[in-house]
Amino acid sequence: MEPHLRARHHRLCLTTAGAADLDHRYTSKERWSRFFHAFGVNPLIVYVFAGVMANLVANIRLNWQGEIISVKGFIYEVLLRPWAGDYFGSLLYALLFITVCWLFGYILYKRISI
Repeated sequence: MEPHLRARHHRLCLTTAGAADLDHRYTSKERWSRFFHAFGVNPLIVYVFAGVMANLVANIRLNWQGEIISVKGFIYEVLLRPWAGDYFGSLLYALLFITVCWLFGYILYKRISI
């Protein structure tokens, strides 16, 4: 490696190491941000999990009162919508889905940080 490139490489390594140290030093002490760490540690795996879960709940069918309905439809139409209405039921479904994805990410986060 040429000398001028080597110097740049070392400066880049020191800069990123310093930024990572600062980031770790300030974010690991704050408990309010721990919720977001579960998403931030494994974002790609949680994203893939969300896609797989969305496909599963949309394609797995149940027989409910003589009618074929998807798991997503069952959760929304049977459980949430009669209780919370159209808009708030939809919001609750989205929050429930995000919570399931967060739990998956949190399990992975705890497994990594042990």
